Amino acid sequence: MSRVSPDDFRRAAGSFPTGVVVVTGVDAHGPVGLTCQSFVSLSLEPLLVSFSVGNAGRSWPRLSTVSSVAISVLAADQEDVARSFSISDHDKFAGAELTWTNDLPLITGALAHLTGSIVSTVEAGDHHVVIVAVETASSRDGDALTYFRGRFGVLS
Repeated sequence: MSRVSPDDFRRAAGSFPTGVVVVTGVDAHGPVGLTCQSFVSLSLEPLLVSFSVGNAGRSWPRLSTVSSVAISVLAADQEDVARSFSISDHDKFAGAELTWTNDLPLITGALAHLTGSIVSTVEAGDHHVVIVAVETASSRDGDALTYFRGRFGVLS
């Protein structure tokens, strides 16, 4: 049993800067999405990425039912998008500029877009780790939106 307090753990883990992505899909009720900063490239052979999402989130129950997702790596000027997709109980897609690929919504202006099929979901503590087999990927030049110690920032 760990003697580390949740607050100490949060501060320590928050000292690692991350990129920010929006993960989207479409279920029986329409588009669904969430902001995530626990996205990683997992494997080159086969092409796999993963992201982690909290079990308590309101978007996860809907997103957990889809077979394919889109991942938009947010650009430095998309903090408003990150904030919008992190809030529950409102239409996250209302003000979002979207591009549709393979029937999946992508955030227009993002630095990178990936789409793929969910191949595995593993419950890990109070989160789920989701593994995605990448089917499409594109990117552009620009500065990245980051998250560090509870604040958004920019990585050039």
